[in-house]
Amino acid sequence: MTAEPGMWRPEDDWTLLIGQKIEIHEQGRILDEGRVEDVTKDGYVLWLEMDGATCRRIIEKSPVRQVKVL
Repeated sequence: MTAEPGMWRPEDDWTLLIGQKIEIHEQGRILDEGRVEDVTKDGYVLWLEMDGATCRRIIEKSPVRQVKVL
């Protein structure tokens, strides 16, 4: 899948994302989708709860990584 530029604004403050359903985008492509289970106090790491074979993943903030709230 490819992200559609200009259709949404990425969320920079990850501390606001707990409980939200999100997509993780990197360089215009969707990497993951799920619900944010928890976020570190500094907002640089989140735990993404997903459906399927992989049920949980840790995501680290990066300059090329963006979060879209669904």
